[in-house]
Amino acid sequence: PTPSESSWKKGSRALMAAYSDGGMTDMGLGLQLFFNTQKFLLIVSFVIWVVTHLQYNPDLNNIVSSLDTCSKATTSNITSVYNQDLLIFEDHGRKMKITCVLLWLYVVLHTWYFHWSQKNFVEKYDKRTNSAEDYTLRLTGLPPHVTSEQELKTLLEKELRMPGKIHGVVICYNVLPVKEQIEEMIEHLIEYDGLLHGWLHDD
Repeated sequence: PTPSESSWKKGSRALMAAYSDGGMTDMGLGLQLFFNTQKFLLIVSFVIWVVTHLQYNPDLNNIVSSLDTCSKATTSNITSVYNQDLLIFEDHGRKMKITCVLLWLYVVLHTWYFHWSQKNFVEKYDKRTNSAEDYTLRLTGLPPHVTSEQELKTLLEKELRMPGKIHGVVICYNVLPVKEQIEEMIEHLIEYDGLLHGWLHDD
């Protein structure tokens, strides 16, 4: 097969896997939730279509055709046709009221179930996959003089009795109070770098 056919087949298999096994693939959580939502919408739309199709009443079409004969009918015939049509409308109205209530209950219950199933899906996905939060700790309240990441890493390994088991340490700083000064400093560094390499001119 050509490269394009191979890519198309891989994409098709990944798509079918997302629909068949609950989305437990390597497509990413966001895309899997998207596919689950599409399945939910397709199922709800199909159920509504089936129920609407089952509630179709051919007698309603006969009412329209019967109106054409009213001009040629007698008063008693018109009254009889009107009473028959009224019974058909009332019966169809009662059925549609019950159908709408049942459809509303179905959509509400199915939506609740979908919400619950997606929460469980996210929890299962989190257990099956590793992310940064699974092996990362956040430390707060560090003394202001602690500015060396290597020294902090050594100290943590010693205090936690984990020599050589800490992959790395990143110290974050709150720069909001000096945000304008930092932006101005970055602009000066960019200008200096441009002058140094001849990208900018003094004029």
